Amino acid sequence: MHFCLRHIVWSFALAALCAPQLPAEYDPGQRAKAIGPFLDGQMVLLAHADLTRIEPEQVANQLAELLPENKQESERVRGGLRLVHSTLVNAGAKELFVIVSLADLPGDAPIFVFPGGDAIKTDALKDLPLGPGQAVESLHGSVVIARPRALERLKKLQVVEHPELTEALRAAGDSALQIALALTDNDRRVIEELQPTLPEQVGGGPGTIVTQGFRWLGAGIDPPPQLAVRVTIQSRDPAAAATLRNKLTELVALAARLAGAEHQDEVAKALGALVPEVQGDRLVLQPAHADVVVRSLLTAIRPAQEQARQRAQRAQAMNNLKQLGLALHMFYDAQKRFPAVGTFDAAGKPLLSWRVHVLPHLDQQALYRQFRLNEPWDSEHNRKLIAQMPAVFRSPSSRLNPMEGLTVYREVTGEHTMFPEKDGIEFKHITDGTSNTIMLVEVDDQHGVVWTKPEGLPFNAETPAQGLGKQQDGGFLALFGDGSVRFIVLPKDAETLRRLLIIDDGKPVPEL
Repeated sequence: MHFCLRHIVWSFALAALCAPQLPAEYDPGQRAKAIGPFLDGQMVLLAHADLTRIEPEQVANQLAELLPENKQESERVRGGLRLVHSTLVNAGAKELFVIVSLADLPGDAPIFVFPGGDAIKTDALKDLPLGPGQAVESLHGSVVIARPRALERLKKLQVVEHPELTEALRAAGDSALQIALALTDNDRRVIEELQPTLPEQVGGGPGTIVTQGFRWLGAGIDPPPQLAVRVTIQSRDPAAAATLRNKLTELVALAARLAGAEHQDEVAKALGALVPEVQGDRLVLQPAHADVVVRSLLTAIRPAQEQARQRAQRAQAMNNLKQLGLALHMFYDAQKRFPAVGTFDAAGKPLLSWRVHVLPHLDQQALYRQFRLNEPWDSEHNRKLIAQMPAVFRSPSSRLNPMEGLTVYREVTGEHTMFPEKDGIEFKHITDGTSNTIMLVEVDDQHGVVWTKPEGLPFNAETPAQGLGKQQDGGFLALFGDGSVRFIVLPKDAETLRRLLIIDDGKPVPEL
């Protein structure tokens, strides 16, 4: 886990849900002054977290409660929080600022600032899992984590006054987590010149809806047992605030429609609770029961998230199979035939799968050279390479442990299939046509196989669908002989699947 905005801001946002509430005098002007030497005219986001209020285990427990179905992610965050928190505590850090500036986008990471100067052990911060190129350095009485280019920029910084920052922090209040966003006059001018009309994807309208409706935003989160969230958006005047609220309401309706008819009402209701109310020249969101709102929103969007996740996984699986198809065709160009299930020694003993022999065509020459091609897949030497299974053999929807080298991309073997055991076939043998013949299939986890093992999925004329499905909702993916990848709906009659798996039966294939 890299020490970056995704982990720090998200972690501290969750931490605020679990932190004890501490009464203390709060001076937003003093806080703005402390971070002032690091801000320029291109600052777009500032986040502040009080590290003394963070309990990593409580944060992880809160995450697990909010996302009960994602145990793996919860455990990953739990481990990351322990490491980051213990390192920060050992370093003596008590608070953290995160700065996002247009000057560092899009390539550089955010800037992390730890006020406290000499009280912070700089060397201890180097134990953090820093991102590529990030360095730790003392600057302006604080300790900073940033990339070298950003550090050099900070040393020569022309400090710019941000009076709106103080107002945003005051509106956020003295909470465990504070977030402030602001637009400068120059930002507004650029937006109005480059985007005089909002995109149709967000419903259109003049760009002044944003530039006049949004001056700055201040958000604060107070901890349970009574979770409290307050978000304030400053507009130019009451009319601009009302116009922006109307646009936000319109966006809620648009997002609900995108969620699909089945979930539209739930998403609209959940998102509608997040639309702020107009209070003079400001928009203010302060739900009476913030915990209920958060849970309702997560519940409402979870089906849409699941659909999006499945679409992304299917797209990745299709891309994997396309890469394997290309590698198999490149193997054919070099050998004038497709590979057999694997290689065999003179006694007929299986050695290595076709997957090993297409490695050079998958930009895996270095891994290929490590194999002893005259030894079986489970020899003492070759067995050590199983855990190095390339990512292209991993299905994103499979729950198999990749370190065990199990793949669900398999060849169906048998007489008259694309992989008739020990003999590789030529194009002339595929008389039904490559576009009508399946080469590889994505099987369920129970039928996964060690990727180096030369063992195909036996063709069963009576039950050709055995082992297929479960990775994809409603069917399975198949790589055809012409290199195309198609989704085949299940259940499918056995006769259709038989015709798709046989290379030369001469029978027409129905429309899929």
